[in-house]
Amino acid sequence: MASALFLWLSWLVLSLLSIYLLDLLAHSRRRLPPGPRPLPLIGSLHLLGDQPHRSLAGLAKTYGPLMSLRLGAVTTVVVSSPDVAREFLQKHDAVFATRSAPDAAGDHTRNSVPWLPPGPRWRELRKIMATELLATHRLDALHELRQEKVSELVDHVARLARDGAAVDVGRVAFTTSLNLLSRTIFSRDLTSLDDRGASKEFQQVVTDIMGAAGSPNLSDFFPALAAADLQGWRRRLAGLFERLHRVFDAEIEHRRRVAGEEHGKVKDDFLRVLLRLAARDDDTAGLDDDTLRSVFTIRPNVTWMAHGWWARLRTLISGIIAQFLPQYCNGGFVSLAFMACALSLLSVYLLDLLAQSRRRLPPGPHPLPLIGSLHLLGDQPHRSLAGLAKTYGPLMSLRLGAVTTVVVSSPDVAREFLQKHDAVFATRSAPDASGDHARNSVALLPNSPRWREIRKIMATELFSTSRLDALHELRQEKVVELVDHVARLAREGAAVDVGRVAFTTSLNLLSHTIFSRDLTSLDDHGASKEFQQVVTDIMGAAGSPNLSDFFPALAAADLQGWRRRLAGLFERLRRVFDAEIEHRRRVVGKEHGKVKDDFLRVLLRLAARDDDTAGLHDDALQSIFTDLFAAGSDTSSSTVEWAMAELLRNPLPMAKACDELQRVIGSTRRIEESDIGRLPYLQAVIKETFRLHPPVPFLLPRQATTTIQILGYTIPKGAKVFINVWAMGRDKDIWPEAEKFMPERFLERATDFKGADFELIPFGAGRRICPGLPLAVRMVHVVLASLLINFKWRLPVKVERDGVNMTEKFGVTLAKAIPLCAMATST
Repeated sequence: MASALFLWLSWLVLSLLSIYLLDLLAHSRRRLPPGPRPLPLIGSLHLLGDQPHRSLAGLAKTYGPLMSLRLGAVTTVVVSSPDVAREFLQKHDAVFATRSAPDAAGDHTRNSVPWLPPGPRWRELRKIMATELLATHRLDALHELRQEKVSELVDHVARLARDGAAVDVGRVAFTTSLNLLSRTIFSRDLTSLDDRGASKEFQQVVTDIMGAAGSPNLSDFFPALAAADLQGWRRRLAGLFERLHRVFDAEIEHRRRVAGEEHGKVKDDFLRVLLRLAARDDDTAGLDDDTLRSVFTIRPNVTWMAHGWWARLRTLISGIIAQFLPQYCNGGFVSLAFMACALSLLSVYLLDLLAQSRRRLPPGPHPLPLIGSLHLLGDQPHRSLAGLAKTYGPLMSLRLGAVTTVVVSSPDVAREFLQKHDAVFATRSAPDASGDHARNSVALLPNSPRWREIRKIMATELFSTSRLDALHELRQEKVVELVDHVARLAREGAAVDVGRVAFTTSLNLLSHTIFSRDLTSLDDHGASKEFQQVVTDIMGAAGSPNLSDFFPALAAADLQGWRRRLAGLFERLRRVFDAEIEHRRRVVGKEHGKVKDDFLRVLLRLAARDDDTAGLHDDALQSIFTDLFAAGSDTSSSTVEWAMAELLRNPLPMAKACDELQRVIGSTRRIEESDIGRLPYLQAVIKETFRLHPPVPFLLPRQATTTIQILGYTIPKGAKVFINVWAMGRDKDIWPEAEKFMPERFLERATDFKGADFELIPFGAGRRICPGLPLAVRMVHVVLASLLINFKWRLPVKVERDGVNMTEKFGVTLAKAIPLCAMATST
């Protein structure tokens, strides 16, 4: 119980801190009048006390005669001097001529002179009241009607005096005021000082209206909650207004029935004047019956600053807490601060539910206050979301922090996003930690002419078949080095860390393709080790959860420091690339014929003639190289490691793969990239690995550039989209025995992973499919085949006994949590 309470209090602190920082950021961008710093959610409500007029007068002594406060979610300005009041009510009167209507007034405000906004109708009604109803001659003409009521008041008080009874001054004044008004309006009494019958009922209705209108209403402090009418004040007042309107309807109907018969019997009271005006109204004032009823309705002082409002609000919250948390309500635990926190969480939760209900989003779990559904993700979000999809379907929405997120978990739905509506979702959702790197990154640039130009260059100049074939020998050297390194470990009887050697080899394959030289080494020494560590750190930092991605309003603060950390790592990587670029520029012309047209040489040649369409300046080149090393090395090496792990756990597929290699390649044991097409079982092994262990389980998140309807649901603009390829690869409706490693399934079906078959899209699909796919395919097949044909593999004794640990570590890539270490024997 204590741990559960601690957990909830921890979330509470995080929630309040997040909202508080968001509010500070929002206020810092506006030059509002001075005022107290607001608390999360409740703002400065706690400063008002039971007598807000005195409290605000006291605050004005500190902050001045023009002061701003945030009351709940409402920015409020308080004026406390004649000079400042003159600015608002005279100099800028037109700007402030609209009243802030209380939510509880509901439909009454549509016809109420005090609440109507300035406009032709309001001005016409105002004119009628000034010239026809409240003009001096009209009030003088009705003087005698009111005089009778004053006489009744005197007689009533005299009777109480004779009886020796105390006079309730407020009550008799209130009743007399009602009668003075009813005589002026209808020429008759609607209530009585004796409080009897219908008279008492009318007086009670008016009293109830005054009480309800003067009660604090959450809807006025948190307008986003108004539609829910949480406290029911709008419904209650609507009922009271209806009872009052029935009285007025009877008066209007009676007066219409006896029209003409009363001529000369009664004075021109308000009702008679208004009915006459309504008969000839040209609809400018809109004097229908609803308007007449609103004019007659007693306008109480509905300001929330009624006496005792905060005390009643405290009572309300205390009641809620005592109902749901009785074990914590003893000994003074329920303080103002705790009540404010409880109200804060309740308000945010309801606000979110209201916002979600107004949009027909795909189905999904109800979000918690502030954190949304973050608590449902766990350590392995790909598995958690796959489980939720079984409940909510293959098109699901969640709120992760403050971000609306859509999750796709089936091939058919994925086709809607990545093929049918690809243009809408062609923009990537860039992680905040990427910082300035995102401005030049091919992976993160938005869909634009520049991105399309760079994409074209990568497709036609870097990853074309002819370019990759031309650089084949450079990569082949690195495969030979890998085989030699593993052979040395085999001779020494040392275990091979498959993931590490595959990662280092992938880096070298890339560095030879890009720069025609090594940037790292299988021996892990000196600058080589440093470069490898930087790339590793970048992948680790990029895959870490970041508050800024879940709460974009906090991004500027970089609370966890990931943007600063990655900026430093990118800078270290770019210093290496700068050195390569500068060296190549210095020796330009001297190297002719010595190296092949590697990626750097091609890009520098293109940059020299670029018309700025692609923007191939040095920053862009560095970002391209960063993308290639960060994305290409980790995804390729993790695939090799997972494939080896599955083969070591499944001896029959291992034997089939090795037999195929011996049959096709033979005793040369040298794998060429051109051999891949002759190795169908090896290809099936790689496909099955991609199915069970996709390198990037959600692909890189997409973002909706406009609001769109898909399968009858609304995908709002800005929504983040996850394509859960991990869940699609383990869907039992698509793959028989889905959890079993069975490469044979791909020998029987013509399924490819290049974006056409949506049941297997480890590299994505559509226009944002991974541009490096042609190189990745060559690297993965050649590295795995080289390890299999040159060595016999077995597990260490302990691992053989306990079994290979296949736990996944979620990040940018889906890596093995426990590195695969195996024993190799040269064949």
